[in-house]
Amino acid sequence: MVRKPAVVDDDQSKSPKAASSKPKGRSSVSKRKIVDDDEVPVTKKAKQDTKQVPEGEQTTKDGQVYIHLGKQKRAGITTFKGSTYVDIREYYGPADDEKPGKKGIALTKDQWEVLKANFDKIDCLLAEVTE
Repeated sequence: MVRKPAVVDDDQSKSPKAASSKPKGRSSVSKRKIVDDDEVPVTKKAKQDTKQVPEGEQTTKDGQVYIHLGKQKRAGITTFKGSTYVDIREYYGPADDEKPGKKGIALTKDQWEVLKANFDKIDCLLAEVTE
Protein backbone atom coordinates (compact mmCIF):
# COMPACT_ATOMS: atom_id res chain seq x y z
CA MET A 1 0.00 0.00 0.00
CA VAL A 2 1.44 3.36 -1.03
CA ARG A 3 0.61 6.42 1.05
CA LYS A 4 0.22 9.80 -0.46
CA PRO A 5 1.96 12.55 1.49
CA ALA A 6 -0.39 14.97 3.21
CA VAL A 7 -0.33 18.51 1.86
CA VAL A 8 -0.49 21.34 4.38
CA ASP A 9 -1.25 24.84 3.18
CA ASP A 10 0.47 27.64 5.15
CA ASP A 11 -2.27 30.10 4.20
CA GLN A 12 -4.97 28.06 6.00
CA SER A 13 -3.99 29.46 9.39
CA LYS A 14 -4.49 33.06 8.25
CA SER A 15 -7.75 34.88 8.71
CA PRO A 16 -9.94 35.31 5.58
CA LYS A 17 -9.09 38.99 5.39
CA ALA A 18 -5.34 38.35 5.62
CA ALA A 19 -5.54 35.53 3.05
CA SER A 20 -7.32 37.75 0.50
CA SER A 21 -4.93 40.68 0.76
CA LYS A 22 -1.69 40.37 -1.10
CA PRO A 23 1.38 40.61 1.18
CA LYS A 24 4.06 43.03 0.09
CA GLY A 25 7.29 41.61 -1.28
CA ARG A 26 5.92 38.07 -1.76
CA SER A 27 4.63 36.37 -4.84
CA SER A 28 0.99 35.45 -5.04
CA VAL A 29 1.88 31.75 -5.21
CA SER A 30 0.81 29.92 -2.08
CA LYS A 31 3.63 28.45 -0.01
CA ARG A 32 2.95 24.76 0.59
CA LYS A 33 4.68 22.19 2.72
CA ILE A 34 4.57 18.49 2.01
CA VAL A 35 4.37 16.47 5.21
CA ASP A 36 5.06 12.73 5.15
CA ASP A 37 3.64 10.70 8.03
CA ASP A 38 6.63 8.30 8.01
CA GLU A 39 9.20 11.12 8.11
CA VAL A 40 11.55 11.03 11.10
CA PRO A 41 12.47 14.45 12.55
CA VAL A 42 16.12 15.38 12.19
CA THR A 43 17.88 16.08 15.47
CA LYS A 44 20.80 18.44 15.73
CA LYS A 45 24.16 17.18 16.90
CA ALA A 46 25.38 18.45 20.23
CA LYS A 47 27.93 21.20 19.87
CA GLN A 48 31.33 20.02 20.98
CA ASP A 49 33.64 22.33 22.88
CA THR A 50 36.59 22.76 20.52
CA LYS A 51 38.89 24.39 23.05
CA GLN A 52 38.63 21.82 25.82
CA VAL A 53 41.11 22.38 28.61
CA PRO A 54 41.83 19.54 31.00
CA GLU A 55 40.41 20.03 34.47
CA GLY A 56 42.91 20.51 37.25
CA GLU A 57 45.76 22.82 38.10
CA GLN A 58 46.79 25.32 35.41
CA THR A 59 49.01 28.41 35.27
CA THR A 60 48.30 31.75 33.57
CA LYS A 61 50.85 33.68 31.49
CA ASP A 62 51.40 35.86 34.58
CA GLY A 63 52.31 32.79 36.66
CA GLN A 64 49.10 32.65 38.70
CA VAL A 65 48.02 29.13 39.61
CA TYR A 66 44.33 28.23 39.30
CA ILE A 67 42.10 25.18 39.15
CA HIS A 68 40.24 24.80 35.85
CA LEU A 69 36.63 23.80 36.63
CA GLY A 70 35.41 23.43 33.03
CA LYS A 71 33.49 25.71 30.64
CA GLN A 72 35.72 28.73 31.29
CA LYS A 73 35.28 28.56 35.07
CA ARG A 74 38.23 28.80 37.45
CA ALA A 75 39.04 28.73 41.14
CA GLY A 76 42.15 30.47 42.40
CA ILE A 77 43.66 32.88 44.88
CA THR A 78 43.51 36.61 44.19
CA THR A 79 44.67 39.68 46.08
CA PHE A 80 42.62 42.87 46.00
CA LYS A 81 43.34 46.01 48.02
CA GLY A 82 45.69 44.11 50.30
CA SER A 83 43.22 41.30 51.08
CA THR A 84 43.48 37.71 49.86
CA TYR A 85 40.45 35.88 48.47
CA VAL A 86 39.47 32.47 47.13
CA ASP A 87 38.05 33.49 43.76
CA ILE A 88 35.63 31.21 41.90
CA ARG A 89 34.78 32.94 38.64
CA GLU A 90 33.66 32.58 35.03
CA TYR A 91 36.10 33.86 32.41
CA TYR A 92 35.50 35.06 28.86
CA GLY A 93 37.50 35.72 25.71
CA PRO A 94 39.85 33.66 23.58
CA ALA A 95 41.79 30.85 25.26
CA ASP A 96 45.09 32.72 25.01
CA ASP A 97 43.68 35.94 26.56
CA GLU A 98 40.85 35.09 29.01
CA LYS A 99 39.54 37.87 31.23
CA PRO A 100 37.55 37.55 34.49
CA GLY A 101 33.80 38.11 34.16
CA LYS A 102 31.20 39.49 36.57
CA LYS A 103 29.79 36.05 37.33
CA GLY A 104 31.65 34.68 40.31
CA ILE A 105 32.37 34.99 43.99
CA ALA A 106 35.39 36.03 46.03
CA LEU A 107 35.47 34.46 49.51
CA THR A 108 37.61 35.71 52.38
CA LYS A 109 39.72 33.18 54.26
CA ASP A 110 37.09 32.97 57.04
CA GLN A 111 34.27 32.40 54.56
CA TRP A 112 36.33 29.74 52.80
CA GLU A 113 36.95 27.94 56.12
CA VAL A 114 33.19 27.88 56.85
CA LEU A 115 32.49 26.51 53.38
CA LYS A 116 35.21 23.86 53.72
CA ALA A 117 33.87 22.78 57.11
CA ASN A 118 30.43 22.23 55.58
CA PHE A 119 31.40 20.30 52.42
CA ASP A 120 29.97 17.06 53.86
CA LYS A 121 26.62 18.72 54.59
CA ILE A 122 26.50 20.19 51.09
CA ASP A 123 27.29 16.75 49.62
CA CYS A 124 24.39 15.25 51.59
CA LEU A 125 22.00 17.98 50.40
CA LEU A 126 23.15 17.44 46.80
CA ALA A 127 22.63 13.68 47.12
CA GLU A 128 19.07 14.23 48.39
CA VAL A 129 18.22 16.47 45.44
CA THR A 130 19.71 14.18 42.79
CA GLU A 131 17.99 11.03 44.07
